[in-house]
Amino acid sequence: MHSPPRALLISRNFPPLIGGMERLNQNLLMQLGKKFDTFLVGPRGAESSASGAKHVLTCPDKSIYQFLVSAILKAVYLALKIRPELVLAGSGVTAIPAWLAARLCGARFGIYLHGLDLVAAHCLYQNIFLPIIRRADFWIANSHATADMAAKCGLNPSLVYVLNPGVEIPQVMPSARNISAWRGKIGAAQRPLILSVGRLTRRKGLLEFIEKSFPTIVYQIPDVLLIVIGSEPANALLQNSCGVDALKAQAKEVGVEKNLCFVGSVTDEELSVAFRAAAVNVFPVIDIPGDVEGFGMVAIEAAAYGLPTVAFAAGGVPDAVADGVSGALVSSQRYDQFALSVVRFLRGEETAVTEQICREFAAKFSWQAFGEALHRVPPIKGIFNERGP
Repeated sequence: MHSPPRALLISRNFPPLIGGMERLNQNLLMQLGKKFDTFLVGPRGAESSASGAKHVLTCPDKSIYQFLVSAILKAVYLALKIRPELVLAGSGVTAIPAWLAARLCGARFGIYLHGLDLVAAHCLYQNIFLPIIRRADFWIANSHATADMAAKCGLNPSLVYVLNPGVEIPQVMPSARNISAWRGKIGAAQRPLILSVGRLTRRKGLLEFIEKSFPTIVYQIPDVLLIVIGSEPANALLQNSCGVDALKAQAKEVGVEKNLCFVGSVTDEELSVAFRAAAVNVFPVIDIPGDVEGFGMVAIEAAAYGLPTVAFAAGGVPDAVADGVSGALVSSQRYDQFALSVVRFLRGEETAVTEQICREFAAKFSWQAFGEALHRVPPIKGIFNERGP
């Protein structure tokens, strides 16, 4: 009887770092572990979150370049020691160590692509990283938009497989008492709440939303409160943050500063309460050359708690929001229409989009479904076919 094949995942985006990509890579490793013996090269502290991994090697993560130097050495070491059949880069950023490891041991080399790792407008990235990305044996794209970008970047479309990120489906909802306590903590009382969740980057479009949509919403519903959860990115691939000070200044300029509340980073428990407390989630993503929203995981997370999302149909967001099912998709730059859609949800006028329907939509993105689809990706499935019975 054969022992399980071995898979090596290399990713800087992994807990204890916080974010959607980090949760994705953690679950990618976990789902691989259902059929593979898994190994990880990740950031400092990753071993505490690498459930089921046979061995974890960690690297300093204060900068991307510091991480990569260490990751190259440790990936090469693991490749020669364990001889994995599969080497996966958790994003294009770790393509170099993954490529070296795979070539040293003859493993199949794949990359999970998020969108930004194809179009990052950095000279060094475009001239060194992207050529290595093109050398992969196959690619997994987080959305159809990312798959289209991959083809435009010269990747073989027949070897690009779309696999949307998954989400944790809650089995128990936050209690009314916890919701009331959280409202009191942030000073929201019984005001209707709009939620915005995510890193404060330019492409999230919050600055433009506050300028062009929010005043209309406040005019229609004067006591509405926009809750902003998230912080500026640290050590990101692009320095494209849009800080709290800029958002506050914009709100003051258009006269809605009393309708804005910054919460910063929160625990998973607090986020679940926020999803249940709000009436609508907003995701006003904008198109920026060299920066792109590859998917929009927060919209799926919101739907898992029954919360609809109003979003611009930009980048990979249409994969994450089903218009009229889990929220509303608005044509890019139509800030007037965006405001009207938000108002309709606040007033309870979008009766077709129910809590139950949102949750049913999100269930299609469960991590179990993600894992089953992952093992159906032909180059991964082929590893088992080659090993025989």
